[in-house]
Amino acid sequence: MDTPLIDEPTAEQTPEESFPTEPPLITPPPGGSVPVTSCSENTAEQDFYAAVVAKVDWAVYCPGLPTGWNLVTGHRDVSRTGFLEISYKNRSGSRLELSEGAFCDQAGGCLPDGEDAGTASFGDLAGTLVAGADGSWAIVVDPGAEVSYMLVGRSIDESTFRELAANLLRIEP
Repeated sequence: MDTPLIDEPTAEQTPEESFPTEPPLITPPPGGSVPVTSCSENTAEQDFYAAVVAKVDWAVYCPGLPTGWNLVTGHRDVSRTGFLEISYKNRSGSRLELSEGAFCDQAGGCLPDGEDAGTASFGDLAGTLVAGADGSWAIVVDPGAEVSYMLVGRSIDESTFRELAANLLRIEP
């Protein structure tokens, strides 16, 4: 059964009320953090995040992905203003690329080409959603800052991407 993209207005709605609006920004309470074991059952992945969170001065996030996602690659620099870059894929070919810290030295924050699509949650942080020109989605927090955050989703729909980004977990030190 096909679901219409836009509902027809009811007698109680004006035509303006029937159009979809930007999803609400999910804002979990600030300061909540989880142990690194909440990130994954994969001990190599836990060790990766634990090495970063033990050495840097900034908040570190992990995706805590549902079953079916697998770690592809990970790179890190654990100096005080270091960075982490890690990527995941699932069986259907969707990819997530997470970058945190001083991963980018460009003023624009190394965002993929695309259009500003409003606000979105990056865990407990508010970020900017970018609809990539290549069909990807990205959320960036503090682009161009010494410490910034970015999640990129490829071959994934907007709704699923927003949900995965909102559920990023802040790891306790």
